Formats: sequence, structure tokens, C-alpha cells
Amino acid sequence: MVVAFDPRWPDDRVGSHPYALDRMMEGLRFEISGPEVHENHVEPDESISSALALIGRVTETDMAADWFEVLHSRVRGTSY
Repeated sequence: MVVAFDPRWPDDRVGSHPYALDRMMEGLRFEISGPEVHENHVEPDESISSALALIGRVTETDMAADWFEVLHSRVRGTSY
């Protein structure tokens, strides 16, 4: 695995290259903070939007609302 992280704690990353997504994460805000944090306050909705934006950047797919409303297919292996 190259990199994995929880969007609620973006600085805690694991994998062989934990900083591989840094360039793609520029401008995105993940870490949810309470209202007592006035500087760089991040609401849960903004964190979710940032996670979706990152997915879009990685997959080169526009993660707009209409993408979620379309039926998608997937291919799955025959055994697990």
C-alpha cells in the first residue's frame, strides 16, 4: 500500500510513501475542528467535500452530484 489515511486525522498516514498525496491534497481541508477553533475552522461538510475532491483528483473523475445519482457498475472477482 502506498498511502492510507483517515480524513478526520490527515496527518496520521501509513504506507510505503505516506506523503504521496501531498501535492493532490493542496488546498483541501480535512481535519474537523470545533467552533472554539477560530483560525482554520473546518466543518464536517467541508471535510467530506475535501475527501470527495481528493478522490476526484486521484481518479481524474468529476465527483459532482450528478455522478452520485447515476447507476454505476463494478467488476468483482469470483472468489474472496
